[in-house]
Amino acid sequence: MEFTEEDLAEQSGAVAALRKELDLLDAYYGALLETAGFTEDELRKAVEGEQPPEVKEAMEKSVEAARRAGAARAAARVSGGKKSGAKKGREGALRV
Repeated sequence: MEFTEEDLAEQSGAVAALRKELDLLDAYYGALLETAGFTEDELRKAVEGEQPPEVKEAMEKSVEAARRAGAARAAARVSGGKKSGAKKGREGALRV
């Protein structure tokens, strides 16, 4: 399969959408830091420091949930927004 101009345009559109989402997430992250009253260095030191097992477990669960949600959004965007579990009518069937 050859790489066409249409493929390049599609990829460029996907990259632009990802860049836009990253900019929004960066702004949201900055607002969260400001609201919490942390600098990025203070947050990094707190995260890298020794945490109780309950906090580590909760953080791992949150990170994994965020990864799954992000992957699902990316997959939905790439597939044109169609949900994988969407019901489709039987092909060739008539609805009355």
